[in-house]
Amino acid sequence: MLSRAGSIAAILAITAGCAAGGGGNGDIDAESPGSPLNKTVSKNQSFVTPLDEAEINGGYLLRVDLRVPKGQILHVDYSCDGKDECAHVFACSATDRCGPDHQSGITYDGNEAIWWGWTDTGMVNDAKLEFKIHFTGAEPPPAPPC
Repeated sequence: MLSRAGSIAAILAITAGCAAGGGGNGDIDAESPGSPLNKTVSKNQSFVTPLDEAEINGGYLLRVDLRVPKGQILHVDYSCDGKDECAHVFACSATDRCGPDHQSGITYDGNEAIWWGWTDTGMVNDAKLEFKIHFTGAEPPPAPPC
């Protein structure tokens, strides 16, 4: 539970995030022990299905759901392990091929996030998509609207 001074600092951090054009999450708490949480998934298990609906700009949309047990996800680091295949896998924030609905690359919602990516190789070769999920352990106060 935050003290009155902590609550005021949290509100100021959230307001600063809004003023900077960001969301209302703000940087209200230090990263939790046990953070980051690591998650590895197969590219070939990350296609948005059905594939015909995921086909966009000559490639395919990828989606990975990320979750921590409690608290709030602060940010997610993405990397790829797969020799030549990783040259064909992109985070949506790094390419304009994902369409207008996925330009941010990651959507955040408390203790959950969705990573969006794109590949031009289909299921020909696989790669490991690796994520480091940085999070706080405390529930944030409700964010005021921006």
